[in-house]
Order: sequence, then C-alpha cells, then structure tokens
Amino acid sequence: IDQRDSVENFGPLSAIAPFSECFFRVNVADTISAPCRRALEAIECQVSPMESLLKGRLRNTHLPFSNALIPLFEGIVNSIHSIEDDAKRGGREVRQHRITVRLERSPQKSLGIEPKSAPREPIVAIEVEDDGVGFDDANWASFGVLDSLEKASRGCRGIGRLTWLKAFDRVRVDSIYADGSSLYRRQFGFDPDRSVHPESNEEVNQQAKRTIVRLEGFDR
Repeated sequence: IDQRDSVENFGPLSAIAPFSECFFRVNVADTISAPCRRALEAIECQVSPMESLLKGRLRNTHLPFSNALIPLFEGIVNSIHSIEDDAKRGGREVRQHRITVRLERSPQKSLGIEPKSAPREPIVAIEVEDDGVGFDDANWASFGVLDSLEKASRGCRGIGRLTWLKAFDRVRVDSIYADGSSLYRRQFGFDPDRSVHPESNEEVNQQAKRTIVRLEGFDR
C-alpha cells in the first residue's frame, strides 16, 4: 500500500466485514488510488469485530426466566421474514410455505411406565426449519453484524440472535438458498468462543430451498 495513504483514509473499523476468515470491505475515500483500494480488498481479516464484542454483549444481555421462549420466537420470526421475502421475489404465496419446529429431549432414562403427570426428559435442542429464501449472501452478511439495520423496517433491532446464546451453548445453521438459477448450501456455526464461523458454501443438486436453525446445549 502506498505510504502516502494514511490509516485514517481506510474508513472506520465498523466497515470491516463481520466474519473471521473473510475480507476487508471498506468504504474507501475517493482520494485513495485504485491499486491501494484493490490491496485493501485483498487483505485477509483475522479478527472479527463481532467476535471482539460478542462476549461483552452477551454479558450485558438479560433474558429473564419469564421470557424463556424468546429464543424460539426469534427463530420463528426469522422464518416468517424469510418466507415473506421469498413470496416478494416471485416465489410461492406465504400461505403455501411451511415452518416446522422440533424439540429434542435428552435420551429417555425412565422405563416409560410412569404416569402421564410425571415430568418429561429435559429439552436439549430446538430446530426451526422453513422453506424461505435462506441465508443468501445478503442475509449471511447481515447475520454477522450486531445491531444490523437490515430488518429495521420490520421492527427488528438486530440483536435477537443474542438470545439464542443466552439460552443455548451454540447454534448451527444449514441453509439451501438460490443464487440465480443455481442452489447453494451454506453451513455455519455461531457460539460465544468463535462467533460466526463459516463451514461450507457449495453448489448443490437440490430441488428446493430450505433452512434449518438448530439451537444446541440448552442452558438450564
């Protein structure tokens, strides 16, 4: 990078792309030369801004016991938005889509002959599946930004995913989405230690879009 281009010209730290193992995305001032701009775009990002903020934000985020279902509601609301977006883009009508919620309990330890009033095995994971647009590039980028304004017009504050990690140890996402005429499968994880960490994003031979958000390790 040309030494004449000072660090101040590179833009605020908030402009850095929000994922580990990604690239800088900086709104560079017009005064920076084209070669310098290309060099910035090629700098590999080793530290994620979300990763540096996530544990602090989780510490300052409160989830009262009375609001214990908020993480589940957050997953369902995300699915509704994904389905609405699919309909707006020319897909099926909203009522023709489906959202499926699965509750996974710990392995049964009883003999199965207890009365129906006996307590059931504790929940250890929740899955929310939908057939909306999924985690395409735009939704993927938005997910990695705390306080994202992507859904501000829908009343969302961009912090709902924090409630997932307040109640669960980790989140796994498996999403098949459309890009043009092709379908891709994006898989990634989300946890306090590694923040958002991509696992794969490959073209697949599938018939339809679908996204599964799995919340694992319920913290009782």
